[in-house]
Amino acid sequence: MNIRHLNSTHNDWVRALQFYKEEILILRQRLNEVASKNAAQEVLAEVEHYENQFSLHTEVIENLLNDIKANIAATRKELAKRSGFDSDDHLPVKMDQLEQQYIVEEKLVLELRQPFSRFCAEWM
Repeated sequence: MNIRHLNSTHNDWVRALQFYKEEILILRQRLNEVASKNAAQEVLAEVEHYENQFSLHTEVIENLLNDIKANIAATRKELAKRSGFDSDDHLPVKMDQLEQQYIVEEKLVLELRQPFSRFCAEWM
């Protein structure tokens, strides 16, 4: 695996995760609007559910961003030792793990959008 490819992939993931983090802030604002306009118990239960989901995903995104940044630092350290590499080092293994975590989190965030949008449409 080429180190330049690793760096490019890292940057793509960081940008996407930062976008999802910002999107969650916007979704939270919409959730607060729904909560302020509706006091029904069923609405408040859904508000709590989505608030918990947003908190969970924000935490997962933060942790994943930290892991990616640590991997970027390791990649840069490797780059300082050699220029471009093809090896069986731990970096490609870590990259695969990060990729799987990224794919799962992206899927979960995207799957959360649709039911949340329906909920907002119903109660706003």
